[in-house]
Amino acid sequence: MKIKKIKYNSEANDRSSEKKKKHSLGVPNVSAIEKYFSSQQEEFTKSMKYIANRIISNPDLLRNSLLVGFSKNLNLGEASVMRFCKHLGFRGFTEFKKYFIEEYFEIPDENETKNRIYDIDISQQLTPQDVLTRASNLLARITLETKQSLAKNNSNLSLAADKIHLAPRLFIFGSDSARSLIEEVANRFNSIGVMTITATTVSDMVNKACLLSKGDVAIAVQSSGYNKDILKVISLLQKNRIFTIGICNDARSELSIRVDINFTSCGAYDKDYHILQDTMYVRVSQMLIFECLIGLVTSIDVQQVRELRMNALNTIEQIVQAKDDTPTII
Repeated sequence: MKIKKIKYNSEANDRSSEKKKKHSLGVPNVSAIEKYFSSQQEEFTKSMKYIANRIISNPDLLRNSLLVGFSKNLNLGEASVMRFCKHLGFRGFTEFKKYFIEEYFEIPDENETKNRIYDIDISQQLTPQDVLTRASNLLARITLETKQSLAKNNSNLSLAADKIHLAPRLFIFGSDSARSLIEEVANRFNSIGVMTITATTVSDMVNKACLLSKGDVAIAVQSSGYNKDILKVISLLQKNRIFTIGICNDARSELSIRVDINFTSCGAYDKDYHILQDTMYVRVSQMLIFECLIGLVTSIDVQQVRELRMNALNTIEQIVQAKDDTPTII
């Protein structure tokens, strides 16, 4: 009797693995997405155009949401979203989402990413003008992406600003690579009357986290959002009922999920492929987020901040004059 061999369907398994990678690691092909929706524009209603434009500006919104969450983010009813999906020829939201991820998200080339030596493409000898143009374009892209991300988070920005304004103390902490940014931002907050303390080492984070109490606010800055030490400090803070804010590059990271409010900074970070997670371009995005928070906190009580600044300047002037008046002993 001949025994029939059962072949392992490796091809189907590879396809399934690729789909999973696209869902978790895929990068949206924005130009292809724009082309797909632009071909349908003439037949779209006003609400359909709105949905399409929101997906173009933030494809991850569709990838990371269920029907209920997606509709809520767009301030539309579920029926409107379902009509949009059916208009495009799909049975429902789930089928449209599955097609969208498979067709318009691409897995980054692992070898290309690992061989990349800098954030901008420097694969050959360039002129100063070429480098300046490429660096400026990257900065402009990151600034625009950060602006679009924050524009969708208006309510969170306002809530964070209110919490910081009312907090007796603000605690900003993160990995050592973000120390210069954290210290600069802390100085800015202190200058507008928000008592701010910082930490970038594990022991310092834990010690200062234990000093906080209910009503205080803590902001964690960490590019990947998967740093175990940062996550442990977040758990400690939340046990003490501290309001927590996270700033990282991955909206689906553990940090983003655990904190009360999360802001996603922009950059080239990829948790599986990319090594350059703490570049100056990421810092630009993080600084823009902090600038929005500082500006909003200032606007809550402009007069108080103005008086504080004037008092600080007067005190500095008095110290300088006192030094000038001190007789020199020869």
